[in-house]
Formats: sequence, C-alpha cells, structure tokens
Amino acid sequence: MKKKQMKFIVSLLTMVLCITALSLKPWHVKALSVSEDEVYNLLTGTYGFSSAQASGIMASIRAESDFIVNAEDRGGSFGLMQWTGNRKAALYSYASEHGMDVNTTSTQLAYMYYELQSSEKTAYNQLIGCDNTSDGAYNAGYRFCYYYERPKNKESRSAQRAVLARDTYFASYANGQNAAGTIEAPAATDPTTSEQTQSSAPVTNTKVTSKKKAKFRRGAYKLKMTMSVRAKASNKGRVVGYLSKGKRIYVKSVKNVKWGKITYRGKSSYVSLNYAKKL
Repeated sequence: MKKKQMKFIVSLLTMVLCITALSLKPWHVKALSVSEDEVYNLLTGTYGFSSAQASGIMASIRAESDFIVNAEDRGGSFGLMQWTGNRKAALYSYASEHGMDVNTTSTQLAYMYYELQSSEKTAYNQLIGCDNTSDGAYNAGYRFCYYYERPKNKESRSAQRAVLARDTYFASYANGQNAAGTIEAPAATDPTTSEQTQSSAPVTNTKVTSKKKAKFRRGAYKLKMTMSVRAKASNKGRVVGYLSKGKRIYVKSVKNVKWGKITYRGKSSYVSLNYAKKL
C-alpha cells in the first residue's frame, strides 16, 4: 500500500514539474529589449514614416511584445510584431536569404516593411493615409492594428492602441503637437487613398531653407543606423536594398536636400543622409 502511494505521489510531482517547465521559457533564453528611440528613428529615418504613423506602429509593438525583439509565447508567436504561422516562417526565410540576424530590430523592421510593400499592402495604404497630427496618430494606431496585426477582438484592441499611439508616443515624439480634427475609424472594406494631406501654406525660400540645402554635400559618410537604399531620391522611392549601421559610403551628389546619390550594386541609388555622419 505504501509503495502504491509513493508511486502516485512521484507521478503527481512529475506531472506538476512538467507543466511548470512547459509554461516557462528556457533558462538560457535572455529577453532582448530594444530602445523605443531606435525603433522610432528607424521607422522615420529609414522607412520614411511620419511621427504619427511611426507612433501607430509603436503602439502595436508595445502591446504585442513590449519591445522585446525575441519575445515568444506558448502559441509560437515571435518577435516585435509577434508573427506566427506562415508569417513567422517567412520572417525566418527572409532573414536567412538576406544574411541577417532574425533577433535584431533592423531585421524585423525590414521584414515588416517588406510585408507592407507586398502581402500587407492594404495595411500600408491605410497607414500612409494618416495625417501627421494627434488625430492622425490615433488613426494610425487603429489602422495598423486592425489591418496588419489583426488580433482577436480587433475593434476594441485597435481602439486601445490608437489611444496609446496618440497620447503616449505622438505626444512624446512630436512634442505634444495636437491638431483638431475628426477621428476616423476605418471601414473594413477597401483601403483609403495613399495621398497625404498637403499644407496649403506655400513654401518660401527662407534662410532656414538655405541652411537645410547646405547641410549635406558630396563626400564620404558613415551610417549611424541601418538604412534603406532607394531607386529615387524620395521616401516613396522603391527600396532596392539595405546598408548596415557603420557602413561607409561615398556620396557623389545631393538631391532634394537630404538624399545622397551613391552607386549600389552597379546602379545609381539614393540614401537619406539624415542619419549619416560626414567623414
């Protein structure tokens, strides 16, 4: 009788230990937290998103992974965006094909942008339709969650992230600039137009403009962060590749104030010099 009782107790303890072990991450996996400033600078500097649009993306990153680049859950979701299933597998394939470390901010944001330019184009069109205002930040937070993340109860979660984007990130990174306007919850049908509202005020040739034009010149530069290389001197130019942080480049000329013309894979291409240091 005692042996049977002992066997039962041992079996019960073993079961409890197994369940506990499965619910915890392996002891050797260290959470890799990333800087919110780094994410913001990459979103605005490398990928050309406005402060409001970047705030919308960051609200989802905060909710999904709390800015832990190697975050995982028991359902198999991974990374800043908590990719899962086929999208997670595609992330790993993308990193492997480009010789990139999947556990880095630059890799995951590069893949996010790749998705937005391809399979998640609807989410991209919704996002870039948001003005660079506090209301625009709200809309960006709502739309990025609703169209790109698509969580359960996406209406309520999108609204929560919209508030986070407006009241936390945009208020912080855009110095609390607020603009009155109507908050638009997106319709779950066709994407909105990608054209952004332009200011009606004419651009005058002031001294400030002159200073901006003289800010960058031809010569050697060192990149302060991973940057996208574009076919045209514009944030809307097609991305043709990426250059890693610390890479040295030679700028042959400067176009549209900040775009350095370089030779990339044998072709003339452009890199934003806002996050590059003149050597």
